[in-house]
Amino acid sequence: MKILFVFTGVLLSLQILAQEQGSIDSTNYYYANGQYARALPFAKKNFEMLKETNYGDSACISAAHKLAGIYYALLMLDSSLVYFIKASEWAKERHGEGSVQYGGLLSCIATIYGELGKYPEAEEKFQNATAILNKIDSSYKNTYTSCLIAQAGFYITTGNLNKAEELCLKASEIALKEPVNMDKYSSSLDVQGRLYEKMGFYAKLRTIIVQQFEIRKKLYGEKNPRFANAVAGLAHLCELNQNLRKADSLYRKALEIKRQALGKNSVATISILIHIADVNMEMKKYKIAEKYLKEAGHIIYENGGEESSLYLMYSSNLARLYSVSGRKLLAEKLFKKSIAMYDKMGLELHSNRLNLLHDMAELLYDKPVKASVFLKEAMVAENKLLLEKLNFLSETELQTYLKANHNDFDSPYRFLLLHKNAGIEGAAYNNKLLVSGIGLQNARVLYQNMAQSKDSALATLWNNYLAQKSLYTNLLQTPIAKRNTNTDSIANMLNQEEKDILRRSADYRNMKEQLALKWQDVRDLLQPDETAIEFVRFNSQSNMHSSTKAGTVYYAALLLGTKDTVPKFVTLCEEKQLIAAIKKFPWKAAVSSRGRSPQAYVCSSINALYKLVWQPLEPYLNHTQTIYFSPDGLLHKIAFAAIPYSKTQLLCDKYNLVQLTSTRQIKLRESQVQIPVSIAMFGGINYNFQSADTSLQLSGDSYTYLYRENRSAGLDSFRFLPNTLKEINTITINAEALQKQPAIFKFTANNATEAAFRKLGGNHSPEVLHFATHAFTLPDISGQKSNVDAPFKASDNPLLRCGLIMAGGNKGWKGKAGPNEDDGILTGLEISSVQLPNTQLAVLSACETGLGKIEGSEGVFGLQRAFKLAGVNYVMASLWQVPDKETAEFMETFYSQWLAGKTIRQAFFNTQQFMRKKYAPYYWAGFTLVQ
Repeated sequence: MKILFVFTGVLLSLQILAQEQGSIDSTNYYYANGQYARALPFAKKNFEMLKETNYGDSACISAAHKLAGIYYALLMLDSSLVYFIKASEWAKERHGEGSVQYGGLLSCIATIYGELGKYPEAEEKFQNATAILNKIDSSYKNTYTSCLIAQAGFYITTGNLNKAEELCLKASEIALKEPVNMDKYSSSLDVQGRLYEKMGFYAKLRTIIVQQFEIRKKLYGEKNPRFANAVAGLAHLCELNQNLRKADSLYRKALEIKRQALGKNSVATISILIHIADVNMEMKKYKIAEKYLKEAGHIIYENGGEESSLYLMYSSNLARLYSVSGRKLLAEKLFKKSIAMYDKMGLELHSNRLNLLHDMAELLYDKPVKASVFLKEAMVAENKLLLEKLNFLSETELQTYLKANHNDFDSPYRFLLLHKNAGIEGAAYNNKLLVSGIGLQNARVLYQNMAQSKDSALATLWNNYLAQKSLYTNLLQTPIAKRNTNTDSIANMLNQEEKDILRRSADYRNMKEQLALKWQDVRDLLQPDETAIEFVRFNSQSNMHSSTKAGTVYYAALLLGTKDTVPKFVTLCEEKQLIAAIKKFPWKAAVSSRGRSPQAYVCSSINALYKLVWQPLEPYLNHTQTIYFSPDGLLHKIAFAAIPYSKTQLLCDKYNLVQLTSTRQIKLRESQVQIPVSIAMFGGINYNFQSADTSLQLSGDSYTYLYRENRSAGLDSFRFLPNTLKEINTITINAEALQKQPAIFKFTANNATEAAFRKLGGNHSPEVLHFATHAFTLPDISGQKSNVDAPFKASDNPLLRCGLIMAGGNKGWKGKAGPNEDDGILTGLEISSVQLPNTQLAVLSACETGLGKIEGSEGVFGLQRAFKLAGVNYVMASLWQVPDKETAEFMETFYSQWLAGKTIRQAFFNTQQFMRKKYAPYYWAGFTLVQ
């Protein structure tokens, strides 16, 4: 009897085990194939059976974990959370609070809290999870990697992109350590892709998408749902490139793979359905777009409804569809609902919410008062986000981010083009104050902070960064065939080192808060006879209604006077009108004449420029004497002083014009006379010879070479400029006539080398740097073949395509300099690598030194920017090919004024007035002074 009882018991146990194994096998099969709805009943049955027989043991924990995962995949988040919590409690009891099992489940719980919008709870759980898993043996690295990836995704959602990137990169690094786990590495790339798209780093995004396609094709095969995601990634690339038909085709291919593997109504198809709808919306196929959105909505409502994390994506796109297809009431209702959901989750600064605010404002353009509320809220949030990003974006990344988001930054100007609104005018000025030259200003603040930092560890990092940057600059100027290192890898390393320094420097974070000025701050700094003007360039094409057809580009101005209660927005002209007016300026003909008398300066021939750029502003400039202005776009190429005010007057006759990178710099107003105590001058340079001796000997040798009358780049060589030697000698004589003469260092003939310039860098840099020489600014050569003999001529870096010609420059210009030899071509990139913290003024007494590539809100990328990055406060540069003799006279007059006690600005203005009485504007108006 006892034997029979034992046998019966064993048989019953075997039956139970068989049932359990059947449930487990079915669960695993359907789960592995993404058929979560089919997996759910088997997972439930398996869990209930194990709970009865194996309460709290490892198998039971695993079953609860699996069930929670299925609920999560089905978007049933509340149920998922219940089972993850059960599993974690059992894991804590069985394995301990410091176990990998408990840490991994805490990460899952944190993920669900994040999906439910419970962000404080989510962050706390993630921090606890990473603290546990970071201490676990490396054999469990996959669990730790998964946690880092999930936490990075959480920080992307909540807008902490700095932390998200840090965790992404750490997860990738761990996944690639032996033994390599390509599945986890691929998952980390997914999150990085999301991050880089949100940042606007589309080049990095493209690299990741292409990489993912190859990885997943090899890992999973072409019928796996994860490979479908890689196909969808390629579709997204096509969408970004406006290849919409190809994008539509690839999205449909991805959808087919997922449906065959997971079923027609799988939640895994929702995002692809929405993407197909979005592409068709862009192609104006609204009925097709609505069909796919409704399919996505049907699945969402079957799997969690409005509590689903995908509902916001669905509702936002449906609202946009209603808007572009003319159903404004439905769109408005759904936009408001979506915005409210973000607010409820505490995501006021989420980028998707900001997009909704912009879309809502554009929808309500016919109701400007209501529209302005949403637009102003978006602008305030954007400024907060930008200030946050300054904490971790490198200079290059910041420029990329600004380019990617230029459409949103243009939104207030599009609105003001149609409607006058005081609130938006004020917010627009605040926006311009922050954005104008922000990359340049941010870099200068960083350099200033590093120079003053007392943190020895940080100083070591900084010095290493500067050394690597110098090596990188030299490498870029080496012919491609002679390079022994990949420049991209060094650029990436430098970028990461800069970000590490930013993250570690608390002082820098405090200093950059000085950038958060408001228009009221600028107004309060103005004197009664002063006006501030921010010029703006913007595209009329709206964000929501964008297409492959470009909109009209406009120019406008934001004016601010001492008595203004709000800035004034004034529309000026279209860019095509400005281009036509610029072509009428006479100096182009004068330059091409190569020494003959320049074309007469006939006001009527260029009156168009005055009518477009300045006449609309005149009604607001009563009682104004000094105008602080910051150009934008093509306005950087205009000599404002030479614009005719009447038949006999120029603008410089009526106004004291002060050009700034941004009117926030009014805060740095000149308060006292600053006579320089040290001046380093380069002139009378021998371009045909470079001495091997780089000692800083002075020389006054002259040459009898033939020379051209303009200080610009030659086709194949540069000739001696005799007036450059006279220029620096006259300045020296004038300085010596003063009682308190500055220390003057002259570098002429063979001694005016690149090495001589570099030795001037550092904490004891001279107060003034003066270059009287030839210069060049080469046009953009994107898409052309590289010139291996002279890399700077074919580089895509605008700071390499500009420079000053030093001793021996003819050899470098022809690409014949040796690999370790200064080539006599002092490029903008080389200049920017030299630290000039004490230098108040750089005078670039050469041709076209104020030109360069215009990069959105950052302005001109050329020699001006190079010296500003090096730390110089003022840069005097030229907008066209200046004549040798008259340029020397201009410079001599300027220094005599400055050394006699005038401020830099006063001396420059007085010099313009002096030259104005003697010469046509061609001879002097090309020089600008920019702070």
